[in-house]
This record gives sequence, C-alpha cells and structure tokens, in this order.
Amino acid sequence: MKSGMTSTGPDQGGAPGKQPRSEKPPGDRPFFGRVESLRGLGAMAVAGYHISGCPLHGAALFPVGPWDGTGTRENVLRRLGLVMLPGHAALMLFFVISGFVLRLSLEYGPQKVSPAAAKFFLARIFRVYPIVVFGVLLIAGLAVCQAASQGQIAIPFTVPQVLANMLLLDVSMNGVLWALQCEMLMVPVIFSLYFLERRCGPRVLLGIALVTTALAFRSHWAGWPPLSTNVFPFVLGMVVPTLGRRFALSLSKRAATFWALGTVAALLLPGPCFGLYSRYSAVTEAYAAVLFVSLVAYRHDLSLLKCLDVRGLRLLGLSSGSYYVLHMATLPMALAIATAIVPPTWSSNAPGLVGPLVIAAWLVGIAPLMVCISRLVEMPGIALGRRVIRFCRVEARPVAAPGPERVAARVAA
Repeated sequence: MKSGMTSTGPDQGGAPGKQPRSEKPPGDRPFFGRVESLRGLGAMAVAGYHISGCPLHGAALFPVGPWDGTGTRENVLRRLGLVMLPGHAALMLFFVISGFVLRLSLEYGPQKVSPAAAKFFLARIFRVYPIVVFGVLLIAGLAVCQAASQGQIAIPFTVPQVLANMLLLDVSMNGVLWALQCEMLMVPVIFSLYFLERRCGPRVLLGIALVTTALAFRSHWAGWPPLSTNVFPFVLGMVVPTLGRRFALSLSKRAATFWALGTVAALLLPGPCFGLYSRYSAVTEAYAAVLFVSLVAYRHDLSLLKCLDVRGLRLLGLSSGSYYVLHMATLPMALAIATAIVPPTWSSNAPGLVGPLVIAAWLVGIAPLMVCISRLVEMPGIALGRRVIRFCRVEARPVAAPGPERVAARVAA
C-alpha cells in the first residue's frame, strides 16, 4: 500500500483540496500505517539508547562522556551517535501516539459511557497484559537458567514479585515497564477527557495539556513522579485528530515539509542541548512530537515521509510492544556475541565505529524475533479481547457524537 493511511472519506489527509485514494467503502475506518512505522523507529531508538551505555571490552558503546585515550574523530562520532539515538524523545513520541490512538479508539467505539468503558478497558487489558506476562515469565525463566548454570540454589525472584510484575504493580524485573505503568494509569484519564472533549470541544484538551505541561516541573503533583512528569504528552496526543489534523491540512506542501524537518530537529537536539532528562528537553520533544505525528498522519503528499511506507518498518511498528518489552532480555546474549566477535583492539582504537556497528546489528538482528513473538503473543491476545468484548455484547456501532467534528481515522490501539 503506497499511502500511509487507508482513507475512508473526504478531507482525511494529503494536501489541502486533495483527497487521498480511498481503498475502503465510506464508513470504514482507515489505518495509519506511517504512524505504526514511527512506533517501530521509536522502539529501536529506545532500545539503542539502552544498549549505548553497555561496555564492550571495557569501553562503553556510546558513553555520555568521552572515551579515555581517544581523539577528536572518535568523540565527534560519539556525539553524532547520541543524537541519532534519541531515547527520551522516542518515549515522548510513544506517549503522544498513545494519546492519539486511544482517543480515536474511543471515537469509533460506543458513545454511551457504560458500554464505552467496558469496550475500552477490556481492549486495553488484552492489548497490554499478554506481552507483559510473557516478558516477565521469560525474564524469570532466563534468570533461573542462569542461576542453575552457576550452581546457585536460590531462586532469583519470589512468586509474589513475579505476580506483581505481571500485573504492572512492580517493575523490578524489567525496568522499562514503567512506561506501560504510566500508560495504564492514563487510560481512565483519557477516557474521562474524551467525554469532556465531546461536551466542550478539543480546545479544552489543549488547555489541560498546557496546564499539565507546567505541572510537569513539579514531580509529585499526580502522586507518582513518572506520571506527574508525563501526563501532558498523552493529552497532547489527544488533540492530533482535531487541532493537529486541522493544522496539518492548513499548510502548503512546502510549509509542511519545513515543519516536518523542523520537528525532526526538535526531536533530535534537545537531549544533547539541554540534557537527556531535562524537563525542558521533554517539553520540547513532546510538542515537536505532536506536530510531527499530525503531519505523518494527515499529510501523505510529503516526499520526506515516504520512508515510513517501508514494509519492514510497518511490521516493526506493529510489533513495537514486543520490541519495547523484550529488548532488554536479549541484551546479555547480544553483548556476549559481540564480545566474542569484535576484537578488543577495535574497541580501544576505534570505539566510534564499533559502537554504531554493534548497536545497529543488534537492533536489526532482534527485529524478526520480535515480529514472531508479536504474532504468537500480542495478536492472539488482541483477538481474544475482541471475542470477550463480543461475548459481553458491548455495543459495537458508535453513535454520532455531538461537539467536535468526527475524524475518519483509526490507529491500531
């Protein structure tokens, strides 16, 4: 499919005054393929950042500070490598896309509160928890095998600890799951904000996003620091189908291209300029992400974005949940293989070349595995959730909603 979205009606994307090719009958919901590709790139950026600090023959692949005993060339390569692995910006992108996706899933679901809640929450449970449970069991199994190979009798994890991690009440076994904790905590918030938007219009969401942006500089206002500092990107994502779409379609093709280039720069540069965990970096990245996602979703005429139509990226995006949850479990084996293959002299003499080669090989090498796991775990979980929703006889056909204009768009939730 050449278009980044399968469209179902007029004025859903492309340049102003143009209608993208419709591949489905009116009333069907399109799929934003390019947004899925963004998820794939984001998952790789997060994983690449996580391996960047790992040592190979005693030298970190991409340390924050300069390598000992290396010259200018190596450290220029190091800085470029860190720019091209914007792990925190990718996380902001994930949160914005989640707000976008969940807002749209509500729009195309039941419009009465009770059936909407039943369908929405059941869908999220069966979307998130199967891969989380699988990941926790995998990590526990690998830890037990490692302990046994070393002759240790003690079990590395207790049963209550494993159960707590499966339920996302604890993330001690896989630290990256804190982002999914945030998302699950935001699910009822997004549900409530959607019905507020129906009543008051999309500008109320923008106002809430601005307020929560200011509150993000206070790390305990929501009771839990990771949630306190990350509410606003989810809320920003909710305005993509309305205000973001309107903005994207109002631009000429040249202006949209410049905006796309500018938002990419605003995603890549804040970390190196302000510091990776600076609140100013997070705010810049999140607002750049909401503009970029709007352009990716609704401007399919931009040549700059055609790279997101690559089938491999699309598959990786569809498997991004598995990639994000499981990539840390593959790190020990990846580093062991790299240690065996890469000569120690390379790590000491040319770390600026070894780093990108090892990271790129790992990111690409685990992709087919993650696609397979997604099809074996995530997709059956989603299918089971749909069967449960049908069994519960939750209203399937949405009722026309008053307030903000309906947007004919669907993103796989």
